[in-house]
Amino acid sequence: MAIFYRSGFAILTLAASSHFSPRILVTAFTPISATLLRSCRSPPSPPYRQITPNNGKRPHALFSTSSDKSPIREKIRYIAGRRALVLHPSTTPQTTLPPLVILGGMAQSISSWEFHLQHLCSVRSVMVYEALGQGPPPPSEVCSIDGSDVTLEQYYRDVTLERQGRDFWEVVDEAFYDPDSYYRQNFVGGDGSSVLSEKQVDVAGFSFGGRVAMAAATLRPRRIRRLHLTGVGAERDEYATVVLTSWKEILGAHSETHADSSAQWEVSETDIEEECDPELHSSRCTARLRAFAWCIILSTYSEQFLASAGPRRVQAWVDGVCRYNTEEGLKALLMQTHGSVVHEVGRKLSIESSEQNANLDLWTPASMAQRIKTDGCVESFRVVVGSQDKMASPIQALKLAQLLGLSNNDCNDGIQESESLNRYFRVIDGCGHAVPMEALKLWREDVLEFLAKCIDFRGFGIQSGRHQSRDSRRERPMPPFRIWSMFFALGITSLLDI
Repeated sequence: MAIFYRSGFAILTLAASSHFSPRILVTAFTPISATLLRSCRSPPSPPYRQITPNNGKRPHALFSTSSDKSPIREKIRYIAGRRALVLHPSTTPQTTLPPLVILGGMAQSISSWEFHLQHLCSVRSVMVYEALGQGPPPPSEVCSIDGSDVTLEQYYRDVTLERQGRDFWEVVDEAFYDPDSYYRQNFVGGDGSSVLSEKQVDVAGFSFGGRVAMAAATLRPRRIRRLHLTGVGAERDEYATVVLTSWKEILGAHSETHADSSAQWEVSETDIEEECDPELHSSRCTARLRAFAWCIILSTYSEQFLASAGPRRVQAWVDGVCRYNTEEGLKALLMQTHGSVVHEVGRKLSIESSEQNANLDLWTPASMAQRIKTDGCVESFRVVVGSQDKMASPIQALKLAQLLGLSNNDCNDGIQESESLNRYFRVIDGCGHAVPMEALKLWREDVLEFLAKCIDFRGFGIQSGRHQSRDSRRERPMPPFRIWSMFFALGITSLLDI
């Protein structure tokens, strides 16, 4: 009984302290730690509440209302011809905030980001969509040009960054600013006149998605309020160029020798034209696509992360890339949005005219960054990169931040600590290119902190302390009454030992 008395007094003391955590219970009260820890576990995240579109327009019907605090989730559907998922807060915020748009990497799909979305939509609507060339094959009513059915190669003929930027605004306007959209009818209140008139959004783009976000910003200046970029550099260094060339070689090698010797590489016209269920898409997985999936995963994740994940988990990621992507779409993205074009068997194709060459240079990250800065296209930006990123090295990411507006005076000595540098640029230690996947919580907190700089969270019932770092919370002094309560408990436990 004495141990329970001592534990009871100590628990009350620790509960009154800001330093309380279940880990303390494990070390201090081993006999009852298991029971206490079971009671201290956080409840599982509530499932989504789903709503379905009404004739492809306004969502209205709730499928599940298991928790009032769970996000409102629209069904995955095609918005302006792009496969998208939109989530909304469970309650209407007191202040109208611009929606947040997530743009993923080249071989990613909606499923790559679903875990993040429920944590990002507490006070704003969030959308993730698959750009042209990403995702599974579109249905026949989408995969058409001027009303005529086409093959995937024809459908992906133009996936340039300029085209992606135009598509971005079509998707955003239909998803959020159409008069029948759920966001406009439920989340644009009396104070949302500026949001509605300017039709602004916040964007978090990763890798290829970051370049799409920059293209969208140059096409519609000042419609992107805050721009968060991860894994995007001003240009590619020599090693990244070699890796990129290998990707193009894998997906572009359509020599007759391979076609004759490997029947599994062939794709029939029937397979191309029919609608493809993402769950069954793995049946169309070619050897090239699978080899590309292995190559891109090994190149974009850090060695430590892959080793800790293990071969089975990495194998599942490869299966996911093959299931939710097409060889035709990824090949088109590589050839049209990643520098010079490479021939099917590895020979570089010469650009026929200087006009085409100039158009390619117009949509490089460096060129777009200069236009964004000159035209004042965004209110603020932030560039995040992994310390072990092989595709966009920290040095190249820092150069991009400088082109976007970071003062050179803050970077004279390279990547160093300074208030201005930390505001616009951050290196995540120990991560490779895929920072959002390797450092899930850290990346989300960085995005939320960046977006919250001009938001008064007290208006939403959210304490600002939630966005403080753990170290800053530890630095707060303990109130005097908590100190006296600790001495009181220690005295009582000493009497129980007599």
